[in-house]
Amino acid sequence: VRCIASARDAVDKAIDMVYEELAAEDEDEEECSCGHEHADDEECSCGHHHHDHDHDDEDEDGADEMPDEDLRIAEDRFFEDIAAKKSRLKPSVDTSDEFFARTEARRCMECSYLCLKCVDVCPNRANIGIDLRETGLFEDPFQVLHIDAYCNECGNCATFCPHSGRPYKDKFTLFSLREDFENSTNSGFLVENDEVSIRLDGKVYQGNIGKDGSLNADVSEEIKAIIEEVFLSYSYLLSPVEE
Repeated sequence: VRCIASARDAVDKAIDMVYEELAAEDEDEEECSCGHEHADDEECSCGHHHHDHDHDDEDEDGADEMPDEDLRIAEDRFFEDIAAKKSRLKPSVDTSDEFFARTEARRCMECSYLCLKCVDVCPNRANIGIDLRETGLFEDPFQVLHIDAYCNECGNCATFCPHSGRPYKDKFTLFSLREDFENSTNSGFLVENDEVSIRLDGKVYQGNIGKDGSLNADVSEEIKAIIEEVFLSYSYLLSPVEE
């Protein structure tokens, strides 16, 4: 229904454009340049012939309908104007202006360096940025840790991710319950007292973590760094949750 209404509006606008052009032409033809008043059907000295407009009413019914060919031409012209607008983005200001250029540059979100979009858009706060700058092991200063206990798999993070990933599935995940750890396929870890279960690409590793936060497990330095940083600086994430 909206499409039909929109199409009708477009046709009406096209018809109005044609009527305006015809009206302007009629005004030019009827206007006398001498400035004198003349009786109907009287020929002016300037060469302009005045006629009785009362008879024009008799032809109004016929004037209301445009020939199909004229209507088609008017529609084509109107649709060409619309297509031209859609064919390119027109800036609202001069792009060569230095102030405009600086303003546009400041709008950049710098996702290539600090993204964390999935952290911002998660309604359950199930993604968190872990600051790992001091380790020197990662190209990105923050690594996203997914919190399984907070996630309801709504997919919001996947929708807004500027990359091709699904954070709730792809990001390294912290599990709070053994059952959740075993039922998931996510790479991640589970801390039970000082014992740590770690799953990487479907394979499970066992390890233990000391009171000083050092992890003893046969995993990469990057994985160790994430788990140790969580233990030392984000220990509140290790609190028990309800089953």
